[in-house]
Amino acid sequence: MENLDDNVEKMETGISSEAKTNLNQGSGWVKAVAILGFVAGGFILLASIGMFLVFPVGGILYLIMAGVYGYLSYLLLMKGQAASQSKFDLDKFAENFHKFWKTTVILMIVLFVLSLIFGFVAGGMMGSGMRF
Repeated sequence: MENLDDNVEKMETGISSEAKTNLNQGSGWVKAVAILGFVAGGFILLASIGMFLVFPVGGILYLIMAGVYGYLSYLLLMKGQAASQSKFDLDKFAENFHKFWKTTVILMIVLFVLSLIFGFVAGGMMGSGMRF
């Protein structure tokens, strides 16, 4: 009878009770990673203050990095909360899941392109005998 109840629930909500249980258990880990992200963003924010004094452009980059850490951590926290509620909110979970991975992929592409540009610039400078 338990299997029948699970099948009925899966047909109604699109997700089985086992999947809900696993997501609920995993939500604590997602929240922990989100909290660590907020802490890391705070440290980057503090580092940006010192960086402004030495290298202002670096300070701006650190501020941007702190903002990205904060935003991604916020999305993770929202995913964790959507999965841990007594009534699983699949719509909220899916929305934050999509935003998190879209932002992560865009950032990966941007960082990849920037690393290529930096590599070509550094290689050109080394090839011409210039030093940093």
